[in-house]
Amino acid sequence: MGLGPGDMDWMTPQSRRELACATDLIGYHTYLNRIPVRDGQRRHPSDNTDEPARARLACSLAEQGQAVAVVSSGDPGVFAMATAVLEEAKQWPDVQIRVIPAMTAAQAVASRVGAPLGHDYAVISLSDRLKPWDVIAARLTAAAAADLVLAIYNPPQRRASGRSARCGTCCSNIASRARRWWSAATCRALRKMFGWCDWLT
Repeated sequence: MGLGPGDMDWMTPQSRRELACATDLIGYHTYLNRIPVRDGQRRHPSDNTDEPARARLACSLAEQGQAVAVVSSGDPGVFAMATAVLEEAKQWPDVQIRVIPAMTAAQAVASRVGAPLGHDYAVISLSDRLKPWDVIAARLTAAAAADLVLAIYNPPQRRASGRSARCGTCCSNIASRARRWWSAATCRALRKMFGWCDWLT
């Protein structure tokens, strides 16, 4: 299930109901900390890297009859836990899975800058944990060639200098084209958000 992109006002009524009914909550500890504590409800926090282990724990608890909520930020089907849980659930035929949708981070950011998603757009993750960088670069290039609005998830951190450099090389062409349409205020806001990226300067 999805918690939405951060603000508790953006959590859906359905998500709130599911959280209230759950006996067990599984997720990244930062996301679990966003949920008010309820007596009798068990929490199973973890770091944000081992999705298969979280999915196995969820299915194991569900098979024991527990009402399990695997929580994700944003929407669970967008670079989040729904895929891992559904894949793991193939090994647990008696476990019933429901995906509870939510507002995505892309939607929340779009609302702050106007309506950039009003026409065709692409959503691309820059994380190379589950796919090689060559695949990411090819997708970025194809989206740029198609003149699509890009919603970019999981940008490299400052400490990931190698990935940041590869990202910058690939994205410089996209940014140089985009600056023709972006206002000076938008460019300043982006530089503030992603100041480590040379391709936004």
